[in-house]
Amino acid sequence: MPADLGPQAAAEWKRLVPVLKRLAVIGAADRAPLAALCEAIALERQAFADLLEHGLTVSTNAGPRQNPAYRVWRGAVDVIHKYAAQYGLTVAARARLEQPDQEPKADGKDRFIRLAGAEPAGI
Repeated sequence: MPADLGPQAAAEWKRLVPVLKRLAVIGAADRAPLAALCEAIALERQAFADLLEHGLTVSTNAGPRQNPAYRVWRGAVDVIHKYAAQYGLTVAARARLEQPDQEPKADGKDRFIRLAGAEPAGI
């Protein structure tokens, strides 16, 4: 775990790494992107807490304005969704991941060749 993670990000690291190891989708090169994901999750939580406390609008001298925490929250959610898709942390992403203990699915062409009594090239 990177030493410079904030407390909330460190907690996310501890929660996510075992999950990602089980999915077999992380390696040594994933340290920085995974840290960015964990920090984005921590930032999303902080911005959401601000939204809960102060609401979607805040009073200013110029009148009510959108709470700046909303933009921070929305940006963090976008980052989280991008990394979540890359790491198989969404239902759709997991469905696309090929599990190491499963054979790749043959396309219709491979099935046709097998039915004809031949093996596709490369097998």
